[in-house]
Amino acid sequence: MPSPATVPVPVSDAVARGDTYTPNPAFWLAVVASGLLVGGLENVFQLYRGVTERDLYVMLLLFVFLVFRPRGLFAVQAARD
Repeated sequence: MPSPATVPVPVSDAVARGDTYTPNPAFWLAVVASGLLVGGLENVFQLYRGVTERDLYVMLLLFVFLVFRPRGLFAVQAARD
């Protein structure tokens, strides 16, 4: 059996071309804002409903965001031709 160093690893076309992904600075702002929003709501749920139900409400909140806003809270509509 070959050692792990010699096992071929599939490389995407973008990596093979040397392309790099550099997200827009607004992306990082949205990530931080979303994290603060979830953390703040988690504390509000804990204050009003207690520690035992806090995780349930946070998971439900994340599920709702993923169902209704899969591209993110601050996503911009893509222009169509």
